[in-house]
Amino acid sequence: MIMKKIILLILLLVSQSSISGQSYLYGVRHNSGNYYFSKYNITNNTCSDLQLITSIGGISSSMSSCTDPFNNVYYLGTGSTILGFNINTGAIVTNFTIPYPGYCNKIVFNSCDTSIYALQNYNSVVNLVRFKPSTNSISVIFSQNYPIGFCGGCNGFINPDNQTYTLDMGSHIIGIDLN
Repeated sequence: MIMKKIILLILLLVSQSSISGQSYLYGVRHNSGNYYFSKYNITNNTCSDLQLITSIGGISSSMSSCTDPFNNVYYLGTGSTILGFNINTGAIVTNFTIPYPGYCNKIVFNSCDTSIYALQNYNSVVNLVRFKPSTNSISVIFSQNYPIGFCGGCNGFINPDNQTYTLDMGSHIIGIDLN
C-alpha cells in the first residue's frame, strides 16, 4: 500500500490547493534509504519525488514545516536549518543555518509579513524568532525564562487577525503577541 511508504512531516496548507489548482500534499518522504521533498497527488494516488535532500539524516517528530502560498515555497525546519523548496520544481530556494544556540521548532508562516516564526528553547529560555526569507535574516522578537519541552504532537499557529503566535502544548496554551 502506497500510504505506508510515504512519510509526510506536515501536510499541505489549505491555501496551497487553490494556488496549484490541484489537490497535492507536500512533505518529506523516506524511500530506499534516502529522503526526498515530495508531492502526493490525492486525486490519482501518486507520489512524485521532486528533490533529494542530502542535508538531513532522518526524520524527527521535532521537525516542522510550513508553506508560503504567495511564493510557492515549502519550508522545512530541521532545528538547526530552514530549507525552502519550490513546490513546482523541487529546487532548493532557501538553505539557512540558524546562528543562535538551541533548537528552533514549530515554524509557522505569517501571511501578513511573509516571515517565518519559530520557537527556540535553550537553557530554559524560550525565544520566539522571526526568519525573513527575503533577506535571509533572523532575529529574536520575544524571550522569556520559561522551561518548556517541545513535544512532537504540539501545534504552533499564527492568528492573522490579532497577530499572535500560539503554541498548543497539549496541557496548556502559550500566546505571544507579534506586534
